Amino acid sequence: MKTYLAALKIITLATAFMLTSGAAWGTQGVPITDRDIVLQGDPQPIGVFTGKTDEKGVATFSGLKAGRYSVILPNTAFFPVGSSVGTQRGAQVSIAANGKAVSARPIAATKSPAKATVTGKDGKKLVIIIEKDDGTIVVKLTVSHNILADVSTTR
Repeated sequence: MKTYLAALKIITLATAFMLTSGAAWGTQGVPITDRDIVLQGDPQPIGVFTGKTDEKGVATFSGLKAGRYSVILPNTAFFPVGSSVGTQRGAQVSIAANGKAVSARPIAATKSPAKATVTGKDGKKLVIIIEKDDGTIVVKLTVSHNILADVSTTR
């Protein structure tokens, strides 16, 4: 019985550690899969396109008309969220337009449904320009840690 209780205590402590350290919620750099991504024409007449991240955390939008686009994450709830004091987990957003990298700020995780518009390093809405028809925008989401001071969320 003592062995059983000792083992149960170890399992309980290990589980508590995993939950408070974020180990149960994901590791930095790991792809965030099966998340909706919206690509919106800016201005709207270009269209609104929806996609979902694959097993690599990537959503690809191809065959795009020339124009300006913004990236929206329609629901940031259920991104990997840490419970450690001072730790906020969310998504690092990597974007490439026609193979060229575009700088974006991380997106904070939320505990309730919220919409997030991807912003540039300057904190303003990121506008991606496709100069010729048949363009491609690739969006990749990976787990990001400690982004409290560098987040973008719009409700």
